[in-house]
Amino acid sequence: MRSTIAAIADRIVDGGRITLDEALNLTIIRGNDLLFLFAEAARIKEHFVGTQVHLCSIINAKSGRCPENCAFCAQSAHFKTDTPLFPLVNEDQVVQCAKEAQANGSCC
Repeated sequence: MRSTIAAIADRIVDGGRITLDEALNLTIIRGNDLLFLFAEAARIKEHFVGTQVHLCSIINAKSGRCPENCAFCAQSAHFKTDTPLFPLVNEDQVVQCAKEAQANGSCC
């Protein structure tokens, strides 16, 4: 399986594409071959975007009682959770958090 993974990675680095069947076959990989897949994925990422990491920061400007029904979110009013409830924070707090994030290396 490693030779197949390496061949796909080489093709992608050379500007080729992965087929749907190849991609589906990669989803069943387990064990040490999975670690090899991760390493090859990292090689592809580094080839195209390098090793630099860009940080982005967000703040929780309002918490709880959201009218949306996102199944993954604890802040939805549709679910009973222990999420803290507070209204939208003021503009000064948002600006201060943005300044702190920028000072700590956030790019967004």
